[in-house]
Amino acid sequence: LTNLVGGVDAFLEATSGITGFNTHPTVNGISRLVFFDAAHDGMPGDTTVRDPDTNKFIRDILDPVPSMVCAPTPFTAADGKTFNLRKCANGFVDTLRGRDNDALFPIEQNNFIANVQPLAAAFADHLQPLLFVELFDTLHLHWGSSAQPKDVCDPAANRKTDFRWCSQDGAVSYEPLFVDIFRKTDLFATLHDTIPIVEGTVVTHCDKQDPATHQCTQTSTRTGVQVLADAVRLMVDPERNKGLVDRRGNAFAVRNDGTQNPQVTRIYLFIDALKAMDASFDAWTSANPTDVDRQKKWRSARSQLVDTFFAAKGTGTTTTWANPAIPKILPPLIDALHAQLLAHCPDRSAPCAWAKDDLAKSLGDVVSGPTAAATIDLLDAIRKDDSARTGIESLLQYLLDGASGDDARATTLVAITDMLQVLSDDANLAPLYRAIASATGGALVDEKGNVVRRALLDAALESLSRVFARAIDALGAETCGSEVDPNKAIALVLKHFVTPMGDKQPAPIEVLIDIVADVNRAHPNVTTKLEASDYGNISNEISQFCLDKASGLEQVYEVIREATLK
Repeated sequence: LTNLVGGVDAFLEATSGITGFNTHPTVNGISRLVFFDAAHDGMPGDTTVRDPDTNKFIRDILDPVPSMVCAPTPFTAADGKTFNLRKCANGFVDTLRGRDNDALFPIEQNNFIANVQPLAAAFADHLQPLLFVELFDTLHLHWGSSAQPKDVCDPAANRKTDFRWCSQDGAVSYEPLFVDIFRKTDLFATLHDTIPIVEGTVVTHCDKQDPATHQCTQTSTRTGVQVLADAVRLMVDPERNKGLVDRRGNAFAVRNDGTQNPQVTRIYLFIDALKAMDASFDAWTSANPTDVDRQKKWRSARSQLVDTFFAAKGTGTTTTWANPAIPKILPPLIDALHAQLLAHCPDRSAPCAWAKDDLAKSLGDVVSGPTAAATIDLLDAIRKDDSARTGIESLLQYLLDGASGDDARATTLVAITDMLQVLSDDANLAPLYRAIASATGGALVDEKGNVVRRALLDAALESLSRVFARAIDALGAETCGSEVDPNKAIALVLKHFVTPMGDKQPAPIEVLIDIVADVNRAHPNVTTKLEASDYGNISNEISQFCLDKASGLEQVYEVIREATLK
């Protein structure tokens, strides 16, 4: 018989009318066998019967394929073996065609079957082929959303016995993001080109140390892929995270469906932190219905930060960082972190208490302290004030944009560097911190609640606001006669005051500062670099000028007060 019809494979394809359905069936052939619209046992089918041979073939040899929600029913074969076959009590609804009709056909698009084979082969090479299937099962469980009907996806069902259970986590909401990644970026092409580079990167690993000197006595080399794989395992593998607990002391992690993972991992801690942020924003919105866009602005700002620091430009081998500072900053930053780890934890065979406990405690103290709270309150107040926010944004853009005039960015960076160097002098900064705290602290009030003395910063800001404020009448028109500086003369003077007087020439304020320094140094006739005694004498002279009621700034205040009494 097989000789007459060309063999078993040709016979099956000719009889069924399905290309690819033979002794070595293709995915395409199986899909057409399972989902062919044959009218069968009350199932709705193709009434026109465009393929009568296929319809008859499937109707006569194949019962409607049950889905996993159908109850297992014992079936005893002729050899005495019993199998749990599934029988659908709900008719067509619970069959594979009823629940997931045509579900396999999309994988035929874009040559997916051929392209996914190398990925599946990676699982098979490590003797874990079912893990590849479980990956897609997990995606299926979490892909659906609350929009699904309960007969398809019921989060209240028994997870262990009812296959209608699903989490309704809504991973489907990520589809637009995936579409943008696949269509608008060259992410996969970049990963393809990056992997050989990472694999060719060799990292020296310390295998053994001298217990006394902590010097490496035995090393080995690892590729970049091995290092990255080890880092991923450290993030997700429960075996690599034994003993890890969250900040509440729990060793388990709660999944979205309410079940528990017996061992929390680092990736769970990171995800829980993001979830806690969302919960805090939701709680704020519920308590403050007039401030509903706070979370939206936070996410927008977070996205802009990522775009600013980690955006890329170009394609293929021409891809580079959009921000040229990042490739220059990252290597020394990583080196500094590595140096700190070695300095605090030279014994690599033991857990690093500094990174695990001390660093986390220090960060917790900073975040929970009054300085961080006050900073957050200030930032939130700026966020609510559109004028203040846009003004500060314009100032920062001017100071940090390379296109700004007057060497603004270069001057700002130099000033920041100088400030960081000054801040390293812990021993001598305590008095300065106290002075700053006094200047920025709250107002001094008496026992009746009357303000006796305002903080310097409050007074300075109020004075500046009065000088630069615009006067508006009841109709919204500006009244220049009520303004301190209607022609903005002070602003113009200040601008010229800090603008260099020519190419490679100092600004007037720099000249004035140099004069004050030269006149008030410990020995005015000395022209060498300022020393500690000079800074001390200058500070003392400035202090006396500000506090002397007879000949200092206090006398100027008194003259102005007397002149403005009437």
